Amino acid sequence: MKQIKISDATMKQISESFCLSFKEKIEFSKLLDKLGVDVILGENEITVIAPDELKKPSEPLCGHNDHRIVMACAVLLTLVGGELEGTEAVSKSFPDFFEILFSLNKAN
Repeated sequence: MKQIKISDATMKQISESFCLSFKEKIEFSKLLDKLGVDVILGENEITVIAPDELKKPSEPLCGHNDHRIVMACAVLLTLVGGELEGTEAVSKSFPDFFEILFSLNKAN
């Protein structure tokens, strides 16, 4: 298993809008848990402990009307399959996201 630690400072360097509130971090960690990924939440960091293999979620994942969570989950689900609710949230920032994601799959 691999362990990755991401601090709020690192996320701000990537993009100011990428930062998640603590509530959003909790929701995202619940979604990752459904894929078999362990997450440890710190005050200013997230530690992700990746399993050797992701698992297909037994129920649809909810995007919580958050375009960042929907896009992250959509990419992960391309690896294991599954359903994602609330996909319309991506229209806020990246309306062509799914069209491009599906085209990448067809290219491979």
